[in-house]
Amino acid sequence: MSHSLSSLTVLILIVAISLGCEPAAMVKNSGPNSSNNNPPSLRPNVRMEILKRLQNQTQDQQLETLVAIIRGGDNEQKKIRYDALEYLSSLGTEASSIGTPLAEQLLVESDSSIVLKLQHTLAEIKTDVEDFLVTAAATANEQLMSRIVKTLGFIGAKKPESIEFLNTRLSVNLNRDQLEVCKSLTKIGPPAHTALPKLIEIAGRGRVSLKEKQGGGRSYRESRDLYEEAINAIAAIGPNEQAIPVLTSALAGDPLTAQVAADALATLGPRAASALPELEKLKQSNDYGGKAVAQSQAIKAAERAILAIKPNGN
Repeated sequence: MSHSLSSLTVLILIVAISLGCEPAAMVKNSGPNSSNNNPPSLRPNVRMEILKRLQNQTQDQQLETLVAIIRGGDNEQKKIRYDALEYLSSLGTEASSIGTPLAEQLLVESDSSIVLKLQHTLAEIKTDVEDFLVTAAATANEQLMSRIVKTLGFIGAKKPESIEFLNTRLSVNLNRDQLEVCKSLTKIGPPAHTALPKLIEIAGRGRVSLKEKQGGGRSYRESRDLYEEAINAIAAIGPNEQAIPVLTSALAGDPLTAQVAADALATLGPRAASALPELEKLKQSNDYGGKAVAQSQAIKAAERAILAIKPNGN
């Protein structure tokens, strides 16, 4: 993007906002006629104060200004910092060079909503901060460790070192920590295939009843949620034959988890033949328990899985 075009874009937006007709978000053309000279797509809530600061700056200078705003802390209003992140998100990969400064801010940020926006922005600009985050984890406290785990999920980490780090975190004996890892592995999907053995182990513990679980309701919910997220992660990564028993067991559980399990079993085709009796039970179930829509979807998933496992009806 040229300096003159960038300045002109900012100037036009300032004039539009000052006239009370804040422009709608422009969608960046990604088709065959797209050009590097296209202006960045700006979201409607980008504020005039930011646009004024960016006026007459090159793109590199704009990135430096935006990072300074985001790092401003108490010296900058929360709304302006959020909008600066919005602007960066709109730039996409054109802002990927500032991934490390954003990741550094992520680790020291105290505002939870800004933390979440930083995570989204890191994902949207498609920057490579995996090595930085994994290295930072070596000295991180538990709060930062959780933040790093979540961020690796947001950015879809794929490097072996990142997956190995997440696998290590699966071995932590705290349900809530394992839960966050499972959620990140679900977002990452197939590149996290080395996590399957540990996920199968976690899901193999089964669902513990409220009466059996010491520590009361909260402890029970953490155990239940961990089980369900482990099933979700197995399905997202892509199950192997070792996962068939835990996926089969999940068919008798919550209808949402049963649907996920049935669809996962379907991907295995005839290799999942041992799950057919439970799939047939799910298909014939009529105990909706106040979850009619979810149960209906689970039944349909069971029907799809049965067809995938025995396509000829044999």
